[in-house]
Amino acid sequence: MVLDSLREGWAMIRRFPSLFLIGLAAGMLGFATLLIQVLAGAFFAERFTVLVLLVLPFFVGGVLQIVHKTEGSLSVLLEGGKKYYFRILLASLVIVFAALLTMVALVVPLTLLGFGVDAGVLPFTLLGVFVPLVYFTLFYDTAVVFEDRKVLDSLRRSVEFVTNRGFSVFLFLVVNLLILAGITFALLIVWSIVLSPQLEPLAMNVTLGEPIPTEAIIAALGPTGMIITGLFYLVGITISVTIFYTYKACYFRKYVSEVAPVPGEFDEKGRWYKY
Repeated sequence: MVLDSLREGWAMIRRFPSLFLIGLAAGMLGFATLLIQVLAGAFFAERFTVLVLLVLPFFVGGVLQIVHKTEGSLSVLLEGGKKYYFRILLASLVIVFAALLTMVALVVPLTLLGFGVDAGVLPFTLLGVFVPLVYFTLFYDTAVVFEDRKVLDSLRRSVEFVTNRGFSVFLFLVVNLLILAGITFALLIVWSIVLSPQLEPLAMNVTLGEPIPTEAIIAALGPTGMIITGLFYLVGITISVTIFYTYKACYFRKYVSEVAPVPGEFDEKGRWYKY
């Protein structure tokens, strides 16, 4: 089922190029965030992330609607974006706030007891909270679109879906990670070839095994190199996000179609008749 859904998703992408709109939107927002972080600092980049959170739910709803209706027109994308925008947005905010509350619930008692959480441990603590939460709520948006679930019910449905199909969902994530790793590796090779004139002097002056500071890489690349890097980043996000959401939609739809009840009834002799 995992690989069948992947093949179906790939066929969908080739059939409906409009599916790339979600990847392109995510890529352009990621490209802008990267440039803002380099040029203006992390403070402004973090504020810009809020815009990403507000914009992407529209494209998520639209793309999932395209897969749901098997129709790739822009009108279907707009229909799904408008219809499901607020439910997907509110569910996303619930997940974010739940993660933050869990973080506070972990950090504050530890601090009061004298077990302070230093800056080096905090990112790992954050990952420890976010990863399980994202894993179990991974299919909330597909539940909204394919089953017309409300905000909290979509989260409950996602947890139920992941729990009932544990190993299959795990394989689904592994396949996605392998796809992401392949795309990243391929783009890194091309990126290093294209920008080798700027990077070679830096590599020659660094001791073997010594990590290269990010500031040194940015200075070596210069403005042109950073724009080229941002474009590679845009391409990577566009392809990865498009594949992920299309694949996820096909995977969820395949499961829903398999378990969807057939309307009908049994007669007095126990025979089943469909309506």
